[in-house]
Amino acid sequence: MTTFAPSRANIRASVAPMPLAPPLIRATFPSSLIACTPVGLISGAFGTYCNAFPMGYNSANRLYGRRPAMTTTGSRWRLKGEYFESCNCEILCPCIVRGTNIEPTEGHCDVALAFHIEEGDLDGVALAGLNFIACNFTPGPMAAGGWTSAMYIDERADTAQREALEKILSGDMGGPAERWRAMTTDFRGVHFVPIDFRVEGKVHSVTVPGVMDFSVEPIQIPGRDDAMLLSNTGHGVNRDLYLARGVRAEYNDQGMIWDNTGKNGHYAAFEWNWP
Repeated sequence: MTTFAPSRANIRASVAPMPLAPPLIRATFPSSLIACTPVGLISGAFGTYCNAFPMGYNSANRLYGRRPAMTTTGSRWRLKGEYFESCNCEILCPCIVRGTNIEPTEGHCDVALAFHIEEGDLDGVALAGLNFIACNFTPGPMAAGGWTSAMYIDERADTAQREALEKILSGDMGGPAERWRAMTTDFRGVHFVPIDFRVEGKVHSVTVPGVMDFSVEPIQIPGRDDAMLLSNTGHGVNRDLYLARGVRAEYNDQGMIWDNTGKNGHYAAFEWNWP
């Protein structure tokens, strides 16, 4: 269940909340940051340009096969590492099985996606060792848009690293985030916070003090060591995902309060680059 409450004051935001925008211009925002979440994409292409657009994306770009113009040209970037997510759907999330046009279990989606970068850079600015998290509320099917979103970036990043990650995650640098931002109408800022991302065996966890505490464990057949693996999905992070369950899944920030404990989760490796 999602409860809306006043925003917490103890997190620093680098940008102010973005006002609502009409659905038809969501994909044409300027370079100011818009939140991202990996959904609505046909994956298998996270290292290359994905030609599939989620519902609500600028129809002219889709019809004429044009890629939206990037504000930064001649740059190259890559990110590689580990990711996991936790949402409020029952196991198995219907978006994985039937696509993001389907209504979530509770009619809306509360989802957090946490990333640890093992290798990566933007034009030589090293990003290895840093973490970032996207938290999103969708009022209905994910592909229908209208999301409320907040982005968290590791406070250990120096000025150059912060600028690089903001550029990549805004979608201004191409790649998956260029699609994701089209879904967001209420962006609640980028926040630089202490992020503790851990992988202990098959258990993935992330904490931000006073904001979130998430941990997922694999779902396994009794007597087997391997986690259940979902292959050839349409997920935007990786088409192959391990199935998981939320051990702890609490979030309270930016006017949103979630508890997804016991609900659907996934984890996988990820690798993105551009061009």
